[in-house]
Amino acid sequence: MIISRKMLMQNALVGVFLVLFVLLSTRYKLQYAEAIRPFYSYGLVVSVMLIVSCLLRSSDARKILTTMLIQPQTLLFAFLLVYFTASVTYISLDIPGRQLKDHLYFLYWILILPLLPICFVSKNKSISDVFLLLSKSVILFSVFFNEPK
Repeated sequence: MIISRKMLMQNALVGVFLVLFVLLSTRYKLQYAEAIRPFYSYGLVVSVMLIVSCLLRSSDARKILTTMLIQPQTLLFAFLLVYFTASVTYISLDIPGRQLKDHLYFLYWILILPLLPICFVSKNKSISDVFLLLSKSVILFSVFFNEPK
């Protein structure tokens, strides 16, 4: 049985998304305690490493991201995020707590994860192909890794 290189790359991309989803969503709950996510930080690091490696490798992804970044809406959004970050940092200096950690997770969820599929665009894969593979990954994850309540 001969497997084409394109099919192998598609399956690898689906596998990468599945591993990332498992890392970000695995949790267990102790009795009378909050749920613990043991692999959450690893998922954050893996997704940032994926974005950096894909941006270094693919010029098409860099072009898409640079055209997105020079839009006025994106610049306004970045200014708003800088304002939120400055205010959270100022508050966390006066009142100790989890504000800064929660804000960093918030920034991660609205900046890194939505940009991750765009970074896999290349000359061989269009943006629609990447989103198709992402949707397949989401469906596989929800069917096989969803825990019953």
